[in-house]
Parts: sequence; C-alpha cells; structure tokens
Amino acid sequence: MIFDAAHGNNHFSNAICANSLEMGFMPDVISTDMTGDKMFYGLRARSLPFVMSKFLSLGMPLYDVIRCVTDIPASLMKMGGRIGTLKPGALADVSVFRLEDREFPTIDYSGEKYTCTKMLIPQMTVIDGNIVFAQQDFSMFQ
Repeated sequence: MIFDAAHGNNHFSNAICANSLEMGFMPDVISTDMTGDKMFYGLRARSLPFVMSKFLSLGMPLYDVIRCVTDIPASLMKMGGRIGTLKPGALADVSVFRLEDREFPTIDYSGEKYTCTKMLIPQMTVIDGNIVFAQQDFSMFQ
C-alpha cells in the first residue's frame, strides 16, 4: 500500500496529520490534488512548496519531506534514477529552496487553524537543464 497525502482544499486535517507523524506514520508521497485554477489562493494548500512547508511544520523531517516529492514518486513511476535525483545522468529538473523559520497561518478542511513555523521558499527552477525561474534576489554565488 502506498499512502499519498494528496493534500487539497477539502480533505486534510492538521490535527490528524500531526498525530500521525508523531506516531511515526508518514506518507510515502506528498502531493497536492490542486488544479491550476485553484493554486496560490486561500490558506489550505496553495502550492506544493506550501504543502511541503506544512508537513515540515507539523513535525516531518526535511529529508523525508524531500524524498516524498522526489525519489519515492520517481520510483513508483518506474523512473527511479532518471528523475527525482541529483545523480549524474539524471534529467536536469531541479528546484532550489530556501528554508526559513517563519510563521504563516493555514487552515484545514474543517476550518481548524494552524500556524506553520517552517517555510520553503522557491529560489530557482531548472527544467531540462535551463533556468526557467529565479527569485530576483537569488544568487548562486552567495
């Protein structure tokens, strides 16, 4: 059995997630079921980096959060070693994030409020070896 969090607007409980993580039950995959017209608004799921930040804040280790959006999904799609990794010869699709201690509000499907404390902030995106996004203040030479 594979457990995909599939975090969306209408079926995620902050309390159940926190309790599950505390008991050692973690998702195999962290994803959203957000569609393009639903992204970047509201306080529930917003984007994949938002959801990743929420799992970090709820107690999941950074290493496991990263594996749940890279290596594990790649393996499940029978593409392990070609995507979801930084190994030589893999496809060059990379996202670079800055991790900050920053509070931000979120709510779950029932309206329960939760204040996250960790935020992954996208800095640069590389697709097929080409930079397609970079924050204006991001420098690879910092």
